[in-house]
Amino acid sequence: MRTAVGIYVALLLASTLHVSAQQPAATPAVHMQGVKAAMKHESPVEGFLTPLNAKVKMRATEVTFEPGGLVGDHLHAGPGIRYVSSGELTFVDETGKKR
Repeated sequence: MRTAVGIYVALLLASTLHVSAQQPAATPAVHMQGVKAAMKHESPVEGFLTPLNAKVKMRATEVTFEPGGLVGDHLHAGPGIRYVSSGELTFVDETGKKR
């Protein structure tokens, strides 16, 4: 069995853009098994879209899934890029369909 390693880069719109006001006050913990995450980079985005300066963060996190590892159903506050650098992952949607 191979271990899957992915690099996740996400633009997080977190509480500074009031996304958290739309979420429930107490978010339940996400079920994870056989998963290790290490944040590699986080910085506020600065640029020509001045209303967003320092309100949006770019974060890169390396996530390692051991064989049989899993992450339960969850949501992210903003858009993001997911990339599998080695191994393979199986995505199971809400209907049970695997990809």
